Amino acid sequence: MDPGGSVTHVASQVASWIDRIRPDLVNIDVGSNGAGVYDILMDRGYGWCINAVNFGSSPVTQGPTGDKLYANRRAEMYDTMRHWFQSEGGVQVPDDDGLQGDLCAAQWGPGQTRYNTGNALVLEEKDSIKKRIGASPDLGDAAALTFAVPYSQYAQAQNQPTMSRRSSRKTGY
Repeated sequence: MDPGGSVTHVASQVASWIDRIRPDLVNIDVGSNGAGVYDILMDRGYGWCINAVNFGSSPVTQGPTGDKLYANRRAEMYDTMRHWFQSEGGVQVPDDDGLQGDLCAAQWGPGQTRYNTGNALVLEEKDSIKKRIGASPDLGDAAALTFAVPYSQYAQAQNQPTMSRRSSRKTGY
């Protein structure tokens, strides 16, 4: 799919993927052109599986004392993904230089990724990353979007045998 294409073309491509693999949920960044893609998919009847996510909106989680942990949803999703990468047993992702580059694109430091005066995580601005590396970290953002919705330890991958909660606890899954 060419993300530089028209929103109608991109919406048609997303609809094709939805029809083919029937996902439980498709998160769409609606902060820019994604809003048009989202609207077209809603008009075409895909409301059952699409979820609007605005990277610049307020985070959905709070710290244990009610404090704000993240400056926005983008920082929240990227940090949730970071925790996933650090999970016990590791994770598997495609061996892709573009994906790795995008995931590692944000740098730490003043005016970049940092904690603000309220101790909330601020991710380096996307425009700053684009200027520095010469491209938008779209693959990293797509990966981060998969962390827009909290997941359950009992969630099952699609097309996998269903396991009861009781049996999953016994086997450690």
